[in-house]
Amino acid sequence: MGLTLQEIDSVLDALCSPAEFWQLEPAWIPRLSDPDDEPILQMAVEAKVPIIVTRNLRHLKPAEGCETKFFVVEFSHLFYCRSICV
Repeated sequence: MGLTLQEIDSVLDALCSPAEFWQLEPAWIPRLSDPDDEPILQMAVEAKVPIIVTRNLRHLKPAEGCETKFFVVEFSHLFYCRSICV
């Protein structure tokens, strides 16, 4: 894409900053095999996101379509998925 590391960092900061202020619902029922991944799934479900971008497909892929319809993809597939999901 031709972005510098600083530009990539700025884009990731902009994408992730709203998550820092999100209050998760306390009544969440765990659905994943790894409890450390639960907040990611919970935030995705509550925010109704269309795509979860991760390198942790092994733990998050089984949650695809959980309560809301979203895809779990690796970063390298993000732009392909964007063209078919949007």
